[in-house]
Amino acid sequence: MTIEAGTGAAGSTMQLQASPAPASAARAGAAPSADELDTLYIGLVRAYHAALVGFIHSMVPAPQQAEDLAQDTFVKAYVALPRVGMPDNPRAWLFRIATNVTIDHLRRQRRLAWTGLDRLAHVLRGADDAERADRADPIRRALAALSPGEQATLMLFAHAGLKAPEVGEALGISPPAARKRRQRARAAFMRAYRKEVAE
Repeated sequence: MTIEAGTGAAGSTMQLQASPAPASAARAGAAPSADELDTLYIGLVRAYHAALVGFIHSMVPAPQQAEDLAQDTFVKAYVALPRVGMPDNPRAWLFRIATNVTIDHLRRQRRLAWTGLDRLAHVLRGADDAERADRADPIRRALAALSPGEQATLMLFAHAGLKAPEVGEALGISPPAARKRRQRARAAFMRAYRKEVAE
């Protein structure tokens, strides 16, 4: 089996070769062994870790949070592998998990911000320089003004470099619906960006 992974904005790809599954595991309905699962998982982490962290960081400003959410993504993938096996498109599958994990995180953060606890926690712990710089960036602020779904759509296309069929698979929608969401998300981003630079 070959796993292809994009390595980010440069667009280069990397291929990992996993040893073929033994005949016992290759039978229809047979669950892969623990060693086979570990081999698949390690291959996925090596192939997609950097791309997933970059994608998540494009939506979550704190680098350590992005790393933590990427780890959550891989844990969910590892737990799902015995049940689903290796998907036909592991890249889209992982980006779907990462999108869901990140959107859930952003929704939790917004609920905390609504209650004022987020502001209090921020004051108590202080913000690091990178976080302060992110907040000063009008592009970051415009992205933060979008809904989590709009952020995910834009970042899957723009940052992760996925095509409409992969974005559709990652979001559980058709490729035309993915293109339509991108169009709406772009319009929402441009409105938010114009507002940011006008202030």
